[in-house]
Amino acid sequence: MSICLVLFVFHGMAQENVSYGGCRMLFGEEENVTRVFLDKNGDFYPAFAVIEDEFEKTDFSLREYTNEVLEITEFTDSIWVEIQEKAVSDLAEEINSKITQEEDLYVLIHGFRKPAAPINGDTSAHDDYSFMRERINQATGQENYFLEIYWDGMYLKPERSLKFIISLGKMFKKQVKENAENAGLGLRKFISKIERNDITVITHSLGAEVATSLLFNDEEKEEDGTPHQRINICMAAPAISKKEFRSYYNRSVENPIIGSDNYNLTIIYNEEDFVLSKAYKFLGVKLSFSRRYGNTRLGCNCGNEAYELEDYFKKHFPGSPIQLIHATSFGTSHHSLSYFGSEEFILYLTE
Repeated sequence: MSICLVLFVFHGMAQENVSYGGCRMLFGEEENVTRVFLDKNGDFYPAFAVIEDEFEKTDFSLREYTNEVLEITEFTDSIWVEIQEKAVSDLAEEINSKITQEEDLYVLIHGFRKPAAPINGDTSAHDDYSFMRERINQATGQENYFLEIYWDGMYLKPERSLKFIISLGKMFKKQVKENAENAGLGLRKFISKIERNDITVITHSLGAEVATSLLFNDEEKEEDGTPHQRINICMAAPAISKKEFRSYYNRSVENPIIGSDNYNLTIIYNEEDFVLSKAYKFLGVKLSFSRRYGNTRLGCNCGNEAYELEDYFKKHFPGSPIQLIHATSFGTSHHSLSYFGSEEFILYLTE
Protein backbone atom coordinates (compact mmCIF):
# COMPACT_ATOMS: atom_id res chain seq x y z
CA MET A 1 0.00 0.00 0.00
CA SER A 2 1.32 3.43 -0.92
CA ILE A 3 1.80 5.82 1.96
CA CYS A 4 1.45 9.52 1.39
CA LEU A 5 2.43 12.30 3.75
CA VAL A 6 -0.71 14.11 4.81
CA LEU A 7 -0.84 17.53 6.41
CA PHE A 8 -3.96 19.20 7.69
CA VAL A 9 -4.49 22.71 8.99
CA PHE A 10 -6.69 22.96 12.06
CA HIS A 11 -9.01 25.82 12.89
CA GLY A 12 -11.11 24.27 15.63
CA MET A 13 -13.04 21.56 13.84
CA ALA A 14 -14.13 23.67 10.91
CA GLN A 15 -11.31 23.50 8.36
CA GLU A 16 -8.84 20.76 7.59
CA ASN A 17 -7.45 20.93 4.08
CA VAL A 18 -6.08 17.85 2.36
CA SER A 19 -2.68 18.17 0.72
CA TYR A 20 -1.48 15.96 -2.11
CA GLY A 21 2.01 17.46 -2.09
CA GLY A 22 4.00 14.24 -2.19
CA CYS A 23 1.45 11.88 -3.64
CA ARG A 24 2.42 12.00 -7.30
CA MET A 25 5.76 10.34 -6.62
CA LEU A 26 4.63 8.07 -3.78
CA PHE A 27 1.62 6.62 -5.60
CA GLY A 28 3.89 5.55 -8.45
CA GLU A 29 2.94 5.11 -12.10
CA GLU A 30 0.55 2.54 -13.51
CA GLU A 31 0.18 1.56 -17.12
CA ASN A 32 -3.50 2.44 -17.57
CA VAL A 33 -3.86 5.30 -15.06
CA THR A 34 -3.32 9.06 -15.15
CA ARG A 35 -3.71 10.96 -11.88
CA VAL A 36 -4.70 14.61 -11.57
CA PHE A 37 -4.15 16.52 -8.30
CA LEU A 38 -5.98 19.80 -7.61
CA ASP A 39 -5.81 22.21 -4.70
CA LYS A 40 -8.74 23.99 -3.06
CA ASN A 41 -8.78 26.60 -5.84
CA GLY A 42 -8.93 24.03 -8.62
CA ASP A 43 -5.30 24.62 -9.58
CA PHE A 44 -3.12 21.77 -10.78
CA TYR A 45 -0.18 20.61 -8.70
CA PRO A 46 3.16 21.37 -10.40
CA ALA A 47 5.62 18.71 -11.50
CA PHE A 48 8.02 19.65 -8.69
CA ALA A 49 7.55 18.39 -5.16
CA VAL A 50 5.56 20.54 -2.73
CA ILE A 51 7.12 20.99 0.71
CA GLU A 52 4.34 20.38 3.19
CA ASP A 53 5.42 22.81 5.93
CA GLU A 54 5.71 25.66 3.44
CA PHE A 55 2.45 24.70 1.76
CA GLU A 56 0.62 25.04 5.08
CA LYS A 57 1.97 28.57 5.52
CA THR A 58 0.27 29.61 2.27
CA ASP A 59 -3.08 28.21 3.46
CA PHE A 60 -2.78 25.34 0.96
CA SER A 61 -2.93 27.59 -2.09
CA LEU A 62 -0.64 26.38 -4.88
CA ARG A 63 -0.58 29.84 -6.43
CA GLU A 64 0.71 31.45 -3.26
CA TYR A 65 3.09 28.58 -2.60
CA THR A 66 4.61 28.76 -6.09
CA ASN A 67 5.04 32.50 -5.74
CA GLU A 68 7.02 32.07 -2.54
CA VAL A 69 9.08 29.10 -3.77
CA LEU A 70 10.09 30.73 -7.05
CA GLU A 71 10.63 34.10 -5.32
CA ILE A 72 9.56 36.03 -8.40
CA THR A 73 9.68 39.77 -7.84
CA GLU A 74 6.54 40.42 -9.85
CA PHE A 75 4.41 37.29 -9.77
CA THR A 76 1.68 38.16 -12.26
CA ASP A 77 -1.49 36.38 -13.34
CA SER A 78 0.09 35.66 -16.73
CA ILE A 79 3.02 33.87 -15.09
CA TRP A 80 0.65 31.68 -13.09
CA VAL A 81 -1.45 30.95 -16.19
CA GLU A 82 1.70 29.87 -17.99
CA ILE A 83 2.67 27.53 -15.15
CA GLN A 84 -0.82 26.03 -15.08
CA GLU A 85 -0.94 25.60 -18.85
CA LYS A 86 2.34 23.68 -18.71
CA ALA A 87 0.94 21.36 -16.00
CA VAL A 88 -2.22 20.74 -18.04
CA SER A 89 -0.26 20.20 -21.24
CA ASP A 90 1.99 17.62 -19.59
CA LEU A 91 -1.03 15.71 -18.22
CA ALA A 92 -2.79 15.77 -21.58
CA GLU A 93 0.33 14.52 -23.33
CA GLU A 94 0.58 11.68 -20.82
CA ILE A 95 -2.96 10.41 -21.22
CA ASN A 96 -3.10 10.90 -25.00
CA SER A 97 0.14 9.00 -25.50
CA LYS A 98 -0.75 6.11 -23.14
CA ILE A 99 -4.40 5.33 -23.88
CA THR A 100 -5.12 2.86 -26.69
CA GLN A 101 -8.07 2.72 -29.09
CA GLU A 102 -9.25 -0.50 -27.44
CA GLU A 103 -9.54 1.08 -23.99
CA ASP A 104 -12.58 3.02 -22.78
CA LEU A 105 -11.85 6.07 -20.64
CA TYR A 106 -13.31 6.37 -17.14
CA VAL A 107 -12.92 9.54 -15.05
CA LEU A 108 -13.23 8.82 -11.31
CA ILE A 109 -14.11 11.65 -8.89
CA HIS A 110 -14.23 11.07 -5.11
CA GLY A 111 -16.42 12.83 -2.59
CA PHE A 112 -15.70 15.04 0.43
CA ARG A 113 -13.86 14.12 3.63
CA LYS A 114 -11.40 11.85 1.87
CA PRO A 115 -7.90 11.78 3.40
CA ALA A 116 -4.84 11.51 1.16
CA ALA A 117 -3.87 8.31 3.00
CA PRO A 118 -5.94 5.93 5.17
CA ILE A 119 -6.40 7.36 8.66
CA ASN A 120 -8.80 6.95 11.61
CA GLY A 121 -10.47 4.02 9.89
CA ASP A 122 -11.28 6.12 6.80
CA THR A 123 -10.12 4.87 3.41
CA SER A 124 -8.31 7.12 0.97
CA ALA A 125 -9.51 7.99 -2.52
CA HIS A 126 -6.40 6.21 -3.83
CA ASP A 127 -7.50 2.91 -2.30
CA ASP A 128 -11.12 3.42 -3.33
CA TYR A 129 -10.05 4.07 -6.91
CA SER A 130 -8.06 0.83 -7.00
CA PHE A 131 -11.21 -1.04 -5.98
CA MET A 132 -13.30 0.80 -8.57
CA ARG A 133 -10.86 0.05 -11.38
CA GLU A 134 -10.97 -3.64 -10.60
CA ARG A 135 -14.78 -3.68 -10.50
CA ILE A 136 -15.11 -1.80 -13.78
CA ASN A 137 -12.63 -4.02 -15.60
CA GLN A 138 -14.36 -7.14 -14.32
CA ALA A 139 -17.83 -5.92 -15.27
CA THR A 140 -16.83 -4.74 -18.74
CA GLY A 141 -14.63 -7.75 -19.45
CA GLN A 142 -11.73 -5.65 -20.67
CA GLU A 143 -8.85 -3.46 -19.57
CA ASN A 144 -9.86 0.20 -19.48
CA TYR A 145 -8.04 3.48 -18.98
CA PHE A 146 -8.65 5.52 -15.84
CA LEU A 147 -8.27 9.18 -15.01
CA GLU A 148 -8.20 9.55 -11.22
CA ILE A 149 -9.14 13.00 -9.90
CA TYR A 150 -7.82 14.04 -6.48
CA TRP A 151 -9.27 17.29 -5.19
CA ASP A 152 -9.25 18.97 -1.78
CA GLY A 153 -12.51 17.64 -0.36
CA MET A 154 -11.17 18.40 3.13
CA TYR A 155 -11.13 16.01 6.07
CA LEU A 156 -12.47 15.91 9.61
CA LYS A 157 -11.50 13.28 12.15
CA PRO A 158 -14.62 11.26 13.03
CA GLU A 159 -16.09 11.53 16.50
CA ARG A 160 -19.30 10.27 18.07
CA SER A 161 -20.48 13.69 19.14
CA LEU A 162 -22.94 16.40 18.23
CA LYS A 163 -20.00 18.76 17.83
CA PHE A 164 -18.60 16.58 15.05
CA ILE A 165 -21.94 16.43 13.23
CA ILE A 166 -22.36 20.21 13.34
CA SER A 167 -18.74 20.86 12.37
CA LEU A 168 -18.99 18.43 9.47
CA GLY A 169 -22.15 20.10 8.21
CA LYS A 170 -20.60 23.57 8.39
CA MET A 171 -17.45 22.37 6.65
CA PHE A 172 -19.54 20.80 3.90
CA LYS A 173 -21.66 23.88 3.25
CA LYS A 174 -19.19 26.72 3.79
CA GLN A 175 -15.95 25.31 2.40
CA VAL A 176 -16.09 21.94 0.65
CA LYS A 177 -18.79 22.82 -1.89
CA GLU A 178 -16.72 25.78 -3.06
CA ASN A 179 -13.65 23.56 -3.36
CA ALA A 180 -15.70 21.10 -5.45
CA GLU A 181 -16.89 23.87 -7.77
CA ASN A 182 -13.32 25.11 -8.20
CA ALA A 183 -12.12 21.58 -8.98
CA GLY A 184 -14.73 21.17 -11.71
CA LEU A 185 -13.83 24.49 -13.32
CA GLY A 186 -10.16 23.56 -13.19
CA LEU A 187 -10.82 20.22 -14.88
CA ARG A 188 -12.35 21.98 -17.88
CA LYS A 189 -8.88 23.10 -18.90
CA PHE A 190 -7.75 19.48 -19.02
CA ILE A 191 -10.74 17.42 -20.20
CA SER A 192 -11.02 19.48 -23.39
CA LYS A 193 -7.50 18.39 -24.36
CA ILE A 194 -8.19 14.67 -24.11
CA GLU A 195 -8.28 13.14 -27.58
CA ARG A 196 -11.26 10.91 -26.97
CA ASN A 197 -14.81 11.07 -28.35
CA ASP A 198 -16.45 9.15 -25.50
CA ILE A 199 -15.75 9.60 -21.78
CA THR A 200 -17.48 8.08 -18.75
CA VAL A 201 -17.45 10.22 -15.58
CA ILE A 202 -18.20 8.37 -12.32
CA THR A 203 -18.64 10.33 -9.10
CA HIS A 204 -19.39 9.60 -5.47
CA SER A 205 -21.07 11.92 -2.96
CA LEU A 206 -19.93 15.54 -3.44
CA GLY A 207 -17.90 14.46 -6.45
CA ALA A 208 -21.22 15.17 -8.18
CA GLU A 209 -20.63 18.87 -7.49
CA VAL A 210 -17.25 18.62 -9.20
CA ALA A 211 -18.97 17.04 -12.20
CA THR A 212 -21.75 19.62 -12.49
CA SER A 213 -19.17 22.41 -12.34
CA LEU A 214 -17.21 20.65 -15.07
CA LEU A 215 -20.17 19.94 -17.34
CA PHE A 216 -22.30 23.08 -17.33
CA ASN A 217 -22.13 26.72 -16.31
CA ASP A 218 -23.40 28.71 -13.40
CA GLU A 219 -25.71 31.29 -14.93
CA GLU A 220 -23.71 34.15 -13.49
CA LYS A 221 -20.27 33.00 -14.64
CA GLU A 222 -18.32 32.75 -17.87
CA GLU A 223 -15.61 30.13 -17.55
CA ASP A 224 -13.50 27.81 -19.69
CA GLY A 225 -15.36 25.72 -22.23
CA THR A 226 -17.51 22.79 -21.13
CA PRO A 227 -16.59 19.37 -22.59
CA HIS A 228 -17.25 18.80 -26.28
CA GLN A 229 -17.05 15.01 -26.07
CA ARG A 230 -19.87 12.54 -25.53
CA ILE A 231 -20.06 12.21 -21.74
CA ASN A 232 -21.67 9.34 -19.87
CA ILE A 233 -22.24 10.55 -16.31
CA CYS A 234 -22.86 8.22 -13.38
CA MET A 235 -23.46 9.93 -10.04
CA ALA A 236 -23.53 7.51 -7.11
CA ALA A 237 -25.06 8.98 -3.94
CA PRO A 238 -24.90 12.55 -5.29
CA ALA A 239 -24.67 14.94 -2.33
CA ILE A 240 -26.50 17.69 -4.20
CA SER A 241 -30.06 18.76 -5.00
CA LYS A 242 -32.05 18.73 -8.22
CA LYS A 243 -31.67 22.52 -8.45
CA GLU A 244 -28.11 22.05 -9.69
CA PHE A 245 -29.52 20.81 -13.02
CA ARG A 246 -31.54 23.88 -13.89
CA SER A 247 -28.45 25.06 -15.76
CA TYR A 248 -27.93 21.69 -17.49
CA TYR A 249 -28.15 23.26 -20.96
CA ASN A 250 -26.08 26.29 -20.02
CA ARG A 251 -22.89 25.16 -21.74
CA SER A 252 -20.16 27.14 -23.41
CA VAL A 253 -19.54 24.60 -26.20
CA GLU A 254 -22.23 23.82 -28.74
CA ASN A 255 -23.61 20.27 -28.67
CA PRO A 256 -21.76 18.37 -31.43
CA ILE A 257 -24.50 15.72 -31.79
CA ILE A 258 -27.48 16.67 -33.93
CA GLY A 259 -30.86 15.55 -32.60
CA SER A 260 -29.71 14.39 -29.16
CA ASP A 261 -27.65 15.46 -26.17
CA ASN A 262 -23.97 14.58 -25.90
CA TYR A 263 -24.48 14.07 -22.13
CA ASN A 264 -26.09 10.90 -20.74
CA LEU A 265 -26.95 11.06 -17.02
CA THR A 266 -27.44 8.20 -14.54
CA ILE A 267 -28.24 8.67 -10.83
CA ILE A 268 -27.69 5.82 -8.36
CA TYR A 269 -29.66 6.76 -5.23
CA ASN A 270 -30.19 5.06 -1.90
CA GLU A 271 -33.18 6.11 0.19
CA GLU A 272 -31.59 4.59 3.31
CA ASP A 273 -28.27 6.48 2.99
CA PHE A 274 -27.94 7.94 6.48
CA VAL A 275 -25.26 10.49 5.53
CA LEU A 276 -27.31 12.11 2.77
CA SER A 277 -30.64 11.93 4.57
CA LYS A 278 -28.94 13.12 7.77
CA ALA A 279 -31.46 10.90 9.52
CA TYR A 280 -31.45 10.37 13.28
CA LYS A 281 -33.84 8.73 15.69
CA PHE A 282 -35.03 10.79 18.64
CA LEU A 283 -37.40 9.22 21.15
CA GLY A 284 -38.21 6.55 18.59
CA VAL A 285 -39.03 9.07 15.85
CA LYS A 286 -36.94 9.23 12.67
CA LEU A 287 -35.90 12.77 11.84
CA SER A 288 -34.36 13.79 8.50
CA PHE A 289 -32.30 16.94 7.94
CA SER A 290 -31.39 16.46 4.26
CA ARG A 291 -31.66 20.21 3.59
CA ARG A 292 -29.66 21.24 6.64
CA TYR A 293 -26.02 22.27 6.08
CA GLY A 294 -26.22 21.75 2.33
CA ASN A 295 -29.05 20.15 0.36
CA THR A 296 -28.19 16.47 -0.28
CA ARG A 297 -31.67 15.22 -1.16
CA LEU A 298 -30.94 13.92 -4.66
CA GLY A 299 -28.75 11.01 -3.60
CA CYS A 300 -31.28 9.72 -1.03
CA ASN A 301 -34.41 10.68 -2.98
CA CYS A 302 -35.67 12.55 0.06
CA GLY A 303 -38.99 14.19 -0.77
CA ASN A 304 -38.93 12.34 -4.11
CA GLU A 305 -36.05 14.57 -5.24
CA ALA A 306 -34.70 12.05 -7.76
CA TYR A 307 -38.16 11.44 -9.24
CA GLU A 308 -38.76 15.18 -9.53
CA LEU A 309 -35.46 15.58 -11.37
CA GLU A 310 -36.50 12.86 -13.82
CA ASP A 311 -39.80 14.67 -14.42
CA TYR A 312 -37.93 17.96 -14.86
CA PHE A 313 -35.76 16.40 -17.57
CA LYS A 314 -38.79 15.04 -19.41
CA LYS A 315 -40.38 18.49 -19.39
CA HIS A 316 -37.40 20.77 -20.00
CA PHE A 317 -34.72 18.51 -21.53
CA PRO A 318 -36.65 15.91 -23.54
CA GLY A 319 -33.63 15.21 -25.73
CA SER A 320 -31.40 14.41 -22.75
CA PRO A 321 -31.34 10.85 -21.37
CA ILE A 322 -31.65 10.34 -17.62
CA GLN A 323 -31.73 7.02 -15.78
CA LEU A 324 -32.47 6.38 -12.11
CA ILE A 325 -31.12 3.30 -10.34
CA HIS A 326 -32.53 2.59 -6.88
CA ALA A 327 -29.83 1.00 -4.70
CA THR A 328 -31.23 -1.29 -2.01
CA SER A 329 -28.58 -3.98 -1.61
CA PHE A 330 -26.32 -2.45 1.06
CA GLY A 331 -28.51 -0.79 3.68
CA THR A 332 -27.75 2.62 5.11
CA SER A 333 -24.08 2.89 4.09
CA HIS A 334 -22.75 5.96 2.31
CA HIS A 335 -19.28 4.50 1.75
CA SER A 336 -18.03 4.53 -1.82
CA LEU A 337 -16.99 0.88 -1.54
CA SER A 338 -20.62 -0.01 -0.76
CA TYR A 339 -21.90 1.76 -3.85
CA PHE A 340 -19.21 0.61 -6.26
CA GLY A 341 -19.21 -2.90 -4.85
CA SER A 342 -22.97 -3.18 -5.30
CA GLU A 343 -25.03 -5.13 -7.79
CA GLU A 344 -26.67 -1.84 -8.81
CA PHE A 345 -23.33 -0.41 -9.98
CA ILE A 346 -22.61 -3.58 -11.95
CA LEU A 347 -26.08 -3.20 -13.49
CA TYR A 348 -25.13 0.28 -14.65
CA LEU A 349 -21.85 -0.91 -16.18
CA THR A 350 -23.33 -3.88 -17.99
CA GLU A 351 -26.48 -2.20 -19.32
